[in-house]
Amino acid sequence: EILQKLIEARFGLHAEFDAGSVVYFETIAEAEGSKISDIDLSKVKSLDYLTLQSHGLTKIDLSSLSRLTSLSLYGNNLTEIDLAGNKELASLDLTGNKLTALDLKALTKVATLKISENTGLAKVVWPDANSALKNLYALNVSLSGVLDLTPYSILNYVSVQGTKLSSIDVSGLELTSLFCQNNQLTELKVDS
Repeated sequence: EILQKLIEARFGLHAEFDAGSVVYFETIAEAEGSKISDIDLSKVKSLDYLTLQSHGLTKIDLSSLSRLTSLSLYGNNLTEIDLAGNKELASLDLTGNKLTALDLKALTKVATLKISENTGLAKVVWPDANSALKNLYALNVSLSGVLDLTPYSILNYVSVQGTKLSSIDVSGLELTSLFCQNNQLTELKVDS
């Protein structure tokens, strides 16, 4: 029923619709703010792009969406998310949720990562070294201690404002932008 509502809103379809018969979509994108709190995507087997912004989602199961390359769940109420099966993700936006921990280890193809405004986010398991990470947005999260970004050799944009970080190491990286104000920094390593 939820998928039917999404299809109607996005594509203007008003006919009877059996979500079980749908096995492939290239895109599901929905206008912001419809306040969907739960969605079942288990019957959609191939999806490349998913945007569900400002809906109030409290949970989402993405385990059947192994082809997903772009995911935006901006402005929901997610407290946790399992991305272990979404290894094709190149763009991930989880800004403005209620995440406290995040495991990104499997996401070696993610180039743009947005995890800002998760004010309780204190623990992140970062992607493996030499991943595709180019752009990192982590504003107003509760990360603390040392953030070593040196394993991400192609990283060029970093914004980690308003955290509790005491040290950031970007040594040897050819960054075009580094924003790190409003932290508790005692050390910033930028030497090459």
